Amino acid sequence: MPKGKYFKNEKVENESTDEEVDGMSNSMTSSASDQWLWKDKQCQWNPYPREINDKINRCYKRNPNSTVIVTIKDNTYRVVLAKGIQINLTTREESEVKFVKN
Repeated sequence: MPKGKYFKNEKVENESTDEEVDGMSNSMTSSASDQWLWKDKQCQWNPYPREINDKINRCYKRNPNSTVIVTIKDNTYRVVLAKGIQINLTTREESEVKFVKN
């Protein structure tokens, strides 16, 4: 099984840039886009910020087995789409992610 491609965005507080490691950039956003959510320690599902959600959607559409690197509020995560998890790259803590079609 081939390993997923890696995509990365710049650090963000509540917004992100659209730079990806493979050099491709796409500033279009999907209207009524499908939403990715992550589960916190209190078992609550939280939506990703819009820009990061759009980035995850684009990567997923290109390759559902890809891995996306995102940074939110000084925390960097690897979102493993095929496994439905995100991994904090500093603490190695894992949490679930899921896709909700709008």
